[in-house]
Amino acid sequence: MPQFHVSLLGQLELRRDGAKVGLGSPQQQALFVALLLRQGRTAGADVLIDALWGADAPASAMRTLRTYAWRLRKVLEDDSKFPSILVSVGDGYRLAWETCYVDLDDAESLTRQAQKAQQADDVEGACGFLEAALALWHGEPLTAIPGPFAARERDRLNEVHLFIQEEYIAASLALGHGPRHIAELIGLIGRYPLRERLYVLLIQAQSQAGRRGDALGTYRRARRTLIDELGVEPGQELEALHHRVLAGAKAEPGPAAAAGAQEGRVVVDAVSVPGENTAPAPRGQEPDLDREDTPYLAPAQLPPDLADFTGRNHLSLAISSLMNTPDRSALPVGVLVGMAGVGKSALALHVAHTIRDFYPDGQMYAKLQAGDGGPVPPDEVLAGFLVSLGLRLDDLPETLEARTALLRTLLARRRVLLVLDEAVSAEQVRPLLPGSAGCGVLVTTRTRLAGLPALQAEVPAFAPSEALDFLRRAIGSERVDAELAAAQRIVESCAMLPLALRIVAARLAARPRWSLQSISARLSDEFQRIEELRSGDVTISAVFDLTYRQLPEDQASALRRAAVVDSRSFSLSCAAAQLDMADERAETLLDALVDQAMLESPSPGRYRFHSLLRDFARRKARPDEQLAALEGLLDHLLASAKSAFRQVVPGDPVEDALSPTRSPGARLASPEEARQWVERDGECALKLVQQLARDSVGAPEPGQDGPPTRLRRCIDLLIALSAFRGRLHHGDYQSAVDRLESAVAPSRDPRVLGRVRFLRGHMELSVNQFARAEWQAAAAVRLCTASDDLVILRQALNDQGLACQMQGKFQEAIECYDRAIDLARRLGHTSGETATTVNMALSKVYLDEPAEAERICLRVLDEIASPDDVEGVAYTYYVLGLAHHRQSRHDTALHWFEMCLALCTANGLRTRESHARLRIAELSREMGLLDRAVREGGLSVKLCEETTDLKNLARALTAVGNALRDLGDDTAAQAYLARAREVTDSMAVPSGRVAPPQPASRGRAALTGP
Repeated sequence: MPQFHVSLLGQLELRRDGAKVGLGSPQQQALFVALLLRQGRTAGADVLIDALWGADAPASAMRTLRTYAWRLRKVLEDDSKFPSILVSVGDGYRLAWETCYVDLDDAESLTRQAQKAQQADDVEGACGFLEAALALWHGEPLTAIPGPFAARERDRLNEVHLFIQEEYIAASLALGHGPRHIAELIGLIGRYPLRERLYVLLIQAQSQAGRRGDALGTYRRARRTLIDELGVEPGQELEALHHRVLAGAKAEPGPAAAAGAQEGRVVVDAVSVPGENTAPAPRGQEPDLDREDTPYLAPAQLPPDLADFTGRNHLSLAISSLMNTPDRSALPVGVLVGMAGVGKSALALHVAHTIRDFYPDGQMYAKLQAGDGGPVPPDEVLAGFLVSLGLRLDDLPETLEARTALLRTLLARRRVLLVLDEAVSAEQVRPLLPGSAGCGVLVTTRTRLAGLPALQAEVPAFAPSEALDFLRRAIGSERVDAELAAAQRIVESCAMLPLALRIVAARLAARPRWSLQSISARLSDEFQRIEELRSGDVTISAVFDLTYRQLPEDQASALRRAAVVDSRSFSLSCAAAQLDMADERAETLLDALVDQAMLESPSPGRYRFHSLLRDFARRKARPDEQLAALEGLLDHLLASAKSAFRQVVPGDPVEDALSPTRSPGARLASPEEARQWVERDGECALKLVQQLARDSVGAPEPGQDGPPTRLRRCIDLLIALSAFRGRLHHGDYQSAVDRLESAVAPSRDPRVLGRVRFLRGHMELSVNQFARAEWQAAAAVRLCTASDDLVILRQALNDQGLACQMQGKFQEAIECYDRAIDLARRLGHTSGETATTVNMALSKVYLDEPAEAERICLRVLDEIASPDDVEGVAYTYYVLGLAHHRQSRHDTALHWFEMCLALCTANGLRTRESHARLRIAELSREMGLLDRAVREGGLSVKLCEETTDLKNLARALTAVGNALRDLGDDTAAQAYLARAREVTDSMAVPSGRVAPPQPASRGRAALTGP
């Protein structure tokens, strides 16, 4: 059985046998949590619906619940057809784990062990157990999980977390470690100002640190808060502690940590020792008794923490843990890396303020980037540090090496925190590092500092929820929640960049009468967005410009040219085409930009811009640079698309009918490589077409009567990509066609208009809009006939026939096929002739002329189809199987489906394979071969799931369920049939309706449907 581990104490995470698995959408995760926290008990449908939606449950809640359960089974079960973990009980479900480890269970177990240790007077052991329990938390529990149930559990788990924190701090106080918790307690009181025990612990911690005045101030603040907010005086424990501090008596830790290591009780002197104001040494480290007697000035140079600091919990915890590691043997150095404006400095200062009490000998701060973006020399930084430590400027040594040695000498026996902000290079930072393990260094930088002995952490932009939380803190929750949709659009326009959000928040705060919608509208124009992101003398453009001005010209040029396309990401080959250079040289430049945090590289050979940085770089590009980059990329993508088309539709003359190219394009040697190229660069191609069509005014170029040449090339690029419609994002493809259609609307060129009509009809056909597809294809036929565009005319006739056929107009379809076949012969387009002829045979099957369909298919195999056209041959075998089945010749029908299956499995035609297996399953059941029906149907189910073919998945599940019922296995049959109903419900398709067989739209493309 698989081993499961669930993390609830932060971002929800499920691991199966050590591997992380996705739990789907947030609401689907909410269902998982609702079942998990019932600890094996059944939850009825009404309970689960209330957990997910409460009083706002939609009418489709039951159907959605079933869909979520079906999807969760695919993650949890070894065989989701026979669920043993997420089991149905009545109208509800329960989780029947055999082995599942939950971090919440571990936290509760460690807390119980801590309580036992306290009862046994083992305070140190209790402290260890509680520290281990706290380490299991990695953020707010059930982060981003929606629904009333998750909200209630989140509140409960936050209360558990706070209780464990209190117990841990109390135990740590009993061991004499109060000073290290002062900053933490101040933060907790800020979040829970009415929790009296936190004040008790803080007063005890301040007493241990010898800060009697602070302790008394904490009591006064606690009393004032309790009276103002609740109208009550402090409780007995807090009052008694106050009197002890006033009297100069000893303050005792609370009852939870009353047992000590020596005489049964730890007692801490709450009275300051004259002449001393230092925290005790950390556990395991002897106090420094040999410190020089010369006066020491403890610097406190940290700029103030931000009052509206938001999020970053995981990074804050990681860096704080590094800086607070006890008994360390080496200097801890934390490096925060990220693009300009991402909030590195704010995070570093927030962490520094949080941990400052761990560095009682001072905190020093220096900005390492000059106003012009260049580096501040390290000897100047060292001079500032040394002067802040009490030396006179005249006494400083001259050389960098001597100043470094002097700093390390002064800090050798002290605990000092250094914050080095906006470092430019590792060479600049290295001389500034102390030699003592007792010190700590926090560095922020826009580039990775290679060669430093440091923990380097990437600082990303905000998560959407953090960005909204920041706006709420900056301008008020009421204002944000009143215009939540506009606030979300602002967050998206700012691309979650903290500095951009801070600029917007400053503008809104200064203009309380402005609506969020007004700012959202100003930011919606991506060409003006950079200019809108300014407040006073702070602009996002100026911040980016600091790094940009330091780039060598070849890198700056690469940045400008790479930014001209709207694509979310792009490949190395596309970038090389934009930069007009070899891949190797382009990769060197792009990787240098990644190192400077001007570009991101999510995977080898792939790059992406932060959207605001792309807007900035695009504004820097000269018109000639933009034009050259766009033209180079279009030429490369058109050449590559033609090469890909050639691999999947061999012999199609359409390649010769498309615009010529200068670039050789991508080198593609097989259909699989062609499909991989489309998945890699297809999005970039569609975004480029959208952009060029949008930017075109539709005016003819000098000497031309029609649209600009690049629009014609864009049309041809989409024609070449039409063979891969199933692998392209439908919304992007539709947008590209829409914009091309608008751009060429003023044209009177029938060749251009005919090709655009063909693209529109082909797209409508792919989404089952058959009436609209027929109208568009008919228009394409008329225009292509007028312009003698025979290659596209042949395909338009085939598509018109498909549209008619799918509407049941079989005779009209055959007429279109006849004309398309005649053109295919004239053009020498063998694969096209094969596909269209077999389409005609399928129409004959529907016209109840299966013998004629059989004759046509056999003639295709004997006289037309090329052996290399494996998709066309497989399709022919498939229709032969349908024709024989229609004639009740089951044995020969099975033979042809098996022939189709063998060809598909040998050549990786997984979609057609799933259809062949489905037909074999249905036919085997009719022939009484029930075991084979179950086997083939099950394989078809698996393939349909892999290809997300939901319509045929429902049909395959039904086939297996019917065969199992015939075998007498009613339980398994009902499981399959129930899943079939769930699938059809999730598609909002009436139960029992399944898409009819779909013919081929090209010789070797889009063979979708059984």
